Amino acid sequence: QLYNDTTELQAKVWPAALISAIGKDKKVYFSPAGYQNRIAIEYMLPIQLGDIDIYRLTSTRTLLSARPLTDNQRALICGGITYEATTTIPPRGNQGGASNDLRTFDYAAGKHMKFTYLPGSLAEADSIMARRNMKGDLLITGSDVTEQHFCELASQYPIINISTHGFFGAATTPLGTDLKPCLTDESMSENFLVLAGANTNINNEDFDKQQRDGLLSALEMSALDLSQVELFVASACQSGSGHITADGVYGIQRGLKNAGVGAMVVSLFNVSDKATSIMLSNFQTLVAHGMPLHKAFFAARETLKTPTQQTKTYLDDTVMSSMVQRNGDFDLPQYTNAFIIIDAIDN
Repeated sequence: QLYNDTTELQAKVWPAALISAIGKDKKVYFSPAGYQNRIAIEYMLPIQLGDIDIYRLTSTRTLLSARPLTDNQRALICGGITYEATTTIPPRGNQGGASNDLRTFDYAAGKHMKFTYLPGSLAEADSIMARRNMKGDLLITGSDVTEQHFCELASQYPIINISTHGFFGAATTPLGTDLKPCLTDESMSENFLVLAGANTNINNEDFDKQQRDGLLSALEMSALDLSQVELFVASACQSGSGHITADGVYGIQRGLKNAGVGAMVVSLFNVSDKATSIMLSNFQTLVAHGMPLHKAFFAARETLKTPTQQTKTYLDDTVMSSMVQRNGDFDLPQYTNAFIIIDAIDN
């Protein structure tokens, strides 16, 4: 509803004085503050600014250290995750000195959480793998997407696309005006991605909480070294949510940036698996063909608005097949405005 009638909000976000100041510039860079972190104001442009390229940044200082994606980069693609997997702990336990986020485990176990299998996430991952058709890409699915395995692989790939459940613990997204470490740490622990074996582990009273549980929290992400990751796509509900402070959003966004990630794609609310699969497979295909990240993202978003048929290629084990998907059904804000791209600064 917020995006269906944007007239009043649009006037507040893009007042006449700001439109005048932008003038004939073709590129606008902005770093959101406060409630602007909750909404995709880049999709609310007034007609006067309809032909500009608008870039969302975690901070304007990002302009000083822009990291455009280089060509022919390998991708780690994850989807179709088995949350009921039973063998998620390596024989020697966690490797590399990793420690589990106990607050995340206690939070999920205390609420007896259970996550349903997402068949659409497997379709998305298969489609991306087949359509990119890039040497060096790696597709992992099912029980292979354990927290330990994912964390070991993540630092080795410049592009990561993971399709799974995302969760943010607050009933309403909290808004703060100061930095409050205890509250932001809590928010970082209650904002997580769900990996293989999560259901099995958090509902097992005998589970060793020192081992990785299949819930990859934003706090745990922040401890990883992802400085080689140029693009991280968190294809999950609420992956862009978090506690909002004067220093930005404390959630998966912050976890990824602290880990050293360059650009990222996250969602602002719950998403449709079908619309997400179409958009992100198109996005990753365009990126694989050399289109700059920002341009590729907005071009892929436009495909959801196109009332035509599009052939999609899927990978079924070693056999590629194709199916026809009608896109016009997704020309609605709940589909087109769900995802945002952050810190994608094209040359």
